[in-house]
Amino acid sequence: MDYPTVYEALARRQQRILWTGLALVGIGVLALLFPIASTWVTQIYMGIVLVLTGAVSFYISRSLNEELSVFGAKLWSLMNVLAGGFLIFNHGVGAIIVTALVAVSFALQGIYEILLAAALRKRAIWIWLLASGVISIALAIFIASGLPESSNVVLGLLVGVNFVSSGVALLFLKRHLSRRLSA
Repeated sequence: MDYPTVYEALARRQQRILWTGLALVGIGVLALLFPIASTWVTQIYMGIVLVLTGAVSFYISRSLNEELSVFGAKLWSLMNVLAGGFLIFNHGVGAIIVTALVAVSFALQGIYEILLAAALRKRAIWIWLLASGVISIALAIFIASGLPESSNVVLGLLVGVNFVSSGVALLFLKRHLSRRLSA
């Protein structure tokens, strides 16, 4: 990653960074206040995404000419629709599956934030991005270690903590960018 390019790109997007940070903190606080509802919403959201992905894949598969490709695309579409429906209508088991997926997502987000912190290590903001990345990875490990018993409440709490930490990191990034550019 080229350090000046990343910094300049971030500097041009200060308002987006501000509003994204505020939104993440707000959503995170709501998730912390209502962890069971947050778990349910996360699960339903994942189910809807899978159903929509399956429907779009099925539509696209109609334009394929090769029989094997059509069969594979339609099978993939059906699997997505079924998996999405399963998540939407099976809250207990679905919460376990979504919790595991969120653990993977948090780990990947943490890795990204740590890499971004490394790219910005010459700026004071890097420590906040590093902290958020470490928190995301720690949450991923915590989530994975508590499965399946913790999936109904812990997922919602950890989604809240993750959103708040990411939002705070973005707000500090915006503050840093404002100070550096006005100096």
